[in-house]
Amino acid sequence: MWLCYVDESGNTGMAPADPRQPYHALVAVMVPEDRALDLARAVKALVAEYVPRRLSFGALLGNEPVVPELRGADLFGNAKVWAQLDAKACNDVYRRAVDLLPLHGCELAYVRVDREALDPRRDPYRQHVLALQLLAERLDEWLGTQSDPLRQRGLLVAAQTQHNESFAISLVADMHRWGSSIGPQRKLTRIADTVHFVRSIDNPGVQLADLVAFALHRMWKMAPRRARGPADQFIAQLVDEAIGPRIRTYKLFP
Repeated sequence: MWLCYVDESGNTGMAPADPRQPYHALVAVMVPEDRALDLARAVKALVAEYVPRRLSFGALLGNEPVVPELRGADLFGNAKVWAQLDAKACNDVYRRAVDLLPLHGCELAYVRVDREALDPRRDPYRQHVLALQLLAERLDEWLGTQSDPLRQRGLLVAAQTQHNESFAISLVADMHRWGSSIGPQRKLTRIADTVHFVRSIDNPGVQLADLVAFALHRMWKMAPRRARGPADQFIAQLVDEAIGPRIRTYKLFP
């Protein structure tokens, strides 16, 4: 089985239109189940190498992370806990984290929804539901291409959200029973169970999905003829060299 860790970028919540977030991206990091624990340990070790563990009273009670969270926006912006590092060190963390994917047999999938193509008068949840439907379909198809029967199943593990968890759970259940609500009727046959939501701060796999989603979204927003500064050059190189070669399936909508 593959553990499919899912996170997003370009989420504007209840606001359906935002020129700063033209796309809604949903990314899956697919990890073989027998490699998931090693990957999680590697991510935690990498973070601890740059930022000391915070053995505060809150951490001991479980209210704060012992190891800080990897987030694309924070590393790119040199923000929050990562502000104690310089930009080069943040880039090093970002690149080394993404480089863990091939070392642990991980593959990538994504969906990009052009939010401007959606009717802003419709339900603002639609961008989330549509992206998840398309991603689930792509993953289900990709799982069917695996030669090893033991790797023809996948489990969806997604970052907790404030708005659309119940929509996501209902959607996957409906896709198991009846198929897609948009496009050709196609049932899910290889996605096990429903969507399992976790706190991203506790889950290195979801954190890696966040890094990939942020980098892809940032890359898509770059104007093709605009002179790129060092930060955008870093993102472009990261996508070209480390992320692009791991992408196994994707969908653009429309």
